Amino acid sequence: MGLSLFKPNAKNTGAALLASFNSKGDKKGIFLELIPQTGWSEQTKNGSFKGGEKITVKFSPQEAAKFVHSLENQKPFEKPLFHKTASGETTTINFVIWKDVFFALSVNKTDRKVGILLSEDEQVLFREWLKFALSHIFSGWLSEDVAKAKEYLQSKSENGQQIPNKSRQNESKKLASFIEEEAQSVEEDDIPF
Repeated sequence: MGLSLFKPNAKNTGAALLASFNSKGDKKGIFLELIPQTGWSEQTKNGSFKGGEKITVKFSPQEAAKFVHSLENQKPFEKPLFHKTASGETTTINFVIWKDVFFALSVNKTDRKVGILLSEDEQVLFREWLKFALSHIFSGWLSEDVAKAKEYLQSKSENGQQIPNKSRQNESKKLASFIEEEAQSVEEDDIPF
């Protein structure tokens, strides 16, 4: 489940924010795409984002938590986030309060900059969506831990190896059972991804 916020304006300086996440595999993370506004129709009072050169940024759970902290405490980032690619391309992400009400998210990637203002209700949506995304990433980690525990116990039993201490073996089985129950409860939520 993603989050989309479109903020066009008559000055043609608006932006769109598209947020998504991946909770499985090597590409776990939270992704934000910012797209600059490319047009405005006076007749319909609608903006266009078609063909806007988007900037995509991947955030770690720790970086996402920084956004949640800022929103919950109504405090801007003390310092911008910096990302640097292997090719030397840099991205600066800032999240500051503007006019005591709005949060301004700006992303500056080498030669391009896109920013979007979040109203109070959009701040709530963004904060809650980030928490939702983080909970699914945590569930993904749990599922991986369950799989590793099962694989470990299976390899020990197939090789005829015994876990040296009977109480340890019982504890391992209890832990594997608990983890499996937790994983099943996650699967029962019928998560589509």
